[in-house]
Amino acid sequence: KREKTMDPAEGKTGAPSTPPSSPPLLVHGLAGSFSSVLALALLYPVDQIRTLQQLSQTLPAEAADGTCASSMGQDAEDRGGGVAWRISALDAVLRICRSQGVEGLYRGLLPSLFTLAISNFIFF
Repeated sequence: KREKTMDPAEGKTGAPSTPPSSPPLLVHGLAGSFSSVLALALLYPVDQIRTLQQLSQTLPAEAADGTCASSMGQDAEDRGGGVAWRISALDAVLRICRSQGVEGLYRGLLPSLFTLAISNFIFF
């Protein structure tokens, strides 16, 4: 019988090594989908806050209580004497939570999650 030789550098027997096997494509797809869906779900409220801040750059003069917060890209002069105004992130969170509850921070999340999960499953 032949004995296997020992390679001192590797600390293994001289048997031929096999390359490590990669996970199946399904595992790659599921991992890519799960990680992107998790990231979106965690950061979605930040996106909602940013959107509200962008929409509230100019208020019309008649909205003194701050309830109307949409300029739709028009300047203050075009809207009949509006006042340039921007809300803070904390104010945006409070406004959303008061008017829609905490669920308002996640409004529109499900369609985004489905789209992202499918596209990243195909990509990975």
